[in-house]
This record gives sequence, C-alpha cells and structure tokens, in this order.
Amino acid sequence: MYLFDAHGDIYTCWNSVGEPIGKVGRYLPQLIFDHEALGQWYERTIMSIPECVACKYTLLCGGECAQHADHDPTGNLKSPYCQDFGKLFCAAVPAAYEEYLSTVKVKDSVSLSFALDQAAHFLESGQWPEGCWGDFHTSAGVSTGWVTGYVGLSLGQSGESFDALARAHRWSLDNQLSQGGWAYHPRLPADADSTSWCLLFLARLGGEREALSKAVESLKAHQSPVDGGFSTYLAPSPIREIMGLSDSTDFSGWCSSQVCVTAVVTQALLQSGLERNSEEIQAALDHIRRQQDKAGYWEAYWWDGRMYSTCHCIKALKMAGTDEDERCCQKAGQWLLSIQLEDGSWNNGVRGEGKPFHTALAVQALLETGGKSAREAAVQGIRWLLQKQVGNGSWRSYAILRVPHPWVLCPWKEQHSEGNEGTGIIVRDQHRLFTTATVLVALLAYRAVAEQIGVEEFEQM
Repeated sequence: MYLFDAHGDIYTCWNSVGEPIGKVGRYLPQLIFDHEALGQWYERTIMSIPECVACKYTLLCGGECAQHADHDPTGNLKSPYCQDFGKLFCAAVPAAYEEYLSTVKVKDSVSLSFALDQAAHFLESGQWPEGCWGDFHTSAGVSTGWVTGYVGLSLGQSGESFDALARAHRWSLDNQLSQGGWAYHPRLPADADSTSWCLLFLARLGGEREALSKAVESLKAHQSPVDGGFSTYLAPSPIREIMGLSDSTDFSGWCSSQVCVTAVVTQALLQSGLERNSEEIQAALDHIRRQQDKAGYWEAYWWDGRMYSTCHCIKALKMAGTDEDERCCQKAGQWLLSIQLEDGSWNNGVRGEGKPFHTALAVQALLETGGKSAREAAVQGIRWLLQKQVGNGSWRSYAILRVPHPWVLCPWKEQHSEGNEGTGIIVRDQHRLFTTATVLVALLAYRAVAEQIGVEEFEQM
C-alpha cells in the first residue's frame, strides 16, 4: 500500500505521513521511489527481527507497527513494538471466549439436575491451584477471602465437590487473620462481611473450633452498641492507610452499621452456635426490623438494588425471629411477588431487565417465606434461570457490587457508574463465580422444597 499526500510525497503507512522517516518517494513532478528507504520498510519482517523469531506470538502480532517502533526511544525500524502484546492476548482470548459462551445456551430445555451438575463443575474449574476462588476486580485487587467463603458455602450445600471443598477449607484456615477474621483478600484488614461468609463456610464443613471461636469474637467487635447493627470495617485507620488517603478522609459510611452486612453476620453467628436469645442476636434483629421499608424491602449498602439485602434479612429473621418477624417476612414476600417481571425473572428491585443474580436471590427469599403463591413464583424464576444458563455452566454476570465513597451513608440515593477503579462505582463479577454460586444456591433450595412437598413439575424441569 502506498499513500500519496498533497505535497507530492509517497509513504507506506498512514501513521508515517508527514514524517521524514516514512517517506519513500515522490510523485511530483514525476514518479520517483527512494529504493533505499523503501527497502528498509519491506525488509522489516518477523524473520529479520531477532526478538520476533523467538516469540510465540509472532504470527499474531507481526512485529507490530514499524513507525511506532522507530519512534520508541529504545527502538528503530528493525525493532519490534510489543506493547505487552502477550499479556493483552492472554487476557483478551478468555474474555472473548466468555463473551461467546454468554450467547450459547446449554439446551433449549434442561433438567434441574443437569443444570446443578454444570454449575458445580463451572465453580470447581474456577478454583485457583492454591485452593481459593477469586472474583470482582477493584482498585483493592481481586477478592479471594470473601469470594472463597461465598463460593465454598454454595458448593458445600450441593453435597459434592469434596476435593475442591477440602482445598478451600485448608486455604481459608491458612488465611484467617490474627484477629480472627477474614478480609476481601489477605492483604487487607478484616471485614465483617468476608468474615461472615468464611465462618458460614467453615461452620458448614465442621471447621476447627478454635478458628470458629476466634471468628465469632471478631464479628462481635463489629456490632454497634448504639443501633445493634454490624459495620463492614471496625475502624477507618487501617483501610484508609492501605488506600493511601489522608487522615481527614471521612469513613463514616464504611464504618457504620449496614443492614445487608448485619443480616449475614446474624446468620453466621447463629450457625456458629450463638443462642437466639443472646444480646448480640436480639440487638441485630432489632436493627433489621427497624430498617425494613414500609413497602417490605430492605435497602443494601454494598449491592446494587434491594434483592441481596431483602433475601438475607428474610433468612436472618427466619432463623431467629418471632411471630412478628414472620409478618415482616410475609410483607417482604408480597413485595417480591409484586415486582416479578412477566418472563418470571426479577431485576434489582428498582429498575432494569431481569438478571440471574437478582432472580436467584428472589427465588431463595420466596422459598424461605413459603406459601403457594411464593412457590409458584419461584418455579417461574427457576424456569427462567434454567433457560439462561450458558455453555460453560455459568450465568451471565452484570454490575452488582456497589463500592460507595467511604463517607456515603445512603448509597442507594447516589448515582454510580460501572467500573473497576476507585469508589462510587458498581462492579461486575467478571469470572461469574459469585453469580453462579448464587444461582446454584437457589436451584438447591428449590430442589429441597420440591422434594419435600412433592411439586409435580420437579421432574420435568
């Protein structure tokens, strides 16, 4: 290819127009080629660049742009211009494959048992060699501690995947922090949410008593003596230091009580043996009751929409609540029924299309509330979820994790954009582990109820 500019010069590349190094001839007043300059361009091949000869990406990259190579302070026309091509290739190919799989259904109609097997296999295949799972890429990195507890608990409920669970169990014990808690990943301070999910996971598998006791005491420290709720972070200083923020940065949002965290902490403490009538549990339940909206839902601090908090508040109240709490759960169940979309799915409880993560949480919650209407709605949700499972056994991920600015107390009143860096964003679980684990729990919960009450549709789904 040749390019002819308005001044009578000839070039071999769009990027070289106007650059003396790129000129290979003139066409005015007559056509003349500079064969020496032309030779430098045509002699530059992957076989003439030593680095390219030994590179496994050479047939894909082709040595990249000669013009850019020549402008590089350390390069020339006979140098490659790599720009981390290998890293980009290794990241882009799996992403493209995942995008392809997101468009491919497992089948037009699948059985519940087949979907369960596929989901469990997907989660097993996503486990890291050291035994953890990682998802949600943010400025803090990829979460391993919190995600391992969450995914491990879901697989633990399946009653299978013993090798994967054993590795995750060992990794979790090895990465418990000295104060007894767990963190988003082990290089961060402990937080109540990560600690709760890891505690639930280990308690289900029969974890070491000393480790569980230390985790329980760690969680108790996060409870507010004022409102009875639990905060994600105990104190601002450690997380502020890691984020490189000044001492004046307000962390009142991250260090105040959050009902979405309180609900999971309550479940973890009860699962670990704390009595229902203990002061900690009763104070937590009071906090959950006070936070319920008159419409029936609970707002979430760390999650986009209302489904996560509503689901787990129902679970916490069901585990330790009273007859009054049963009325709270039924009210929440009626709200869920009222917002189910026509196709059987649920959105985040505020707006948008139906999503697997939110639909799975709604199904879990309705199966907890019980009743014929709730079960019928749950069946519709399960059918929708089975239709949305993709070829690798996962479900498509969306931006679901909210990371508010640390000073914000009511993030559901703020606008957040999808992203991975900084705060004031909503993050997707890019590896689909969190979403798939959530759907797996919903499918398992439905199977348990269906087997118990003999739902006729069970075998046909």
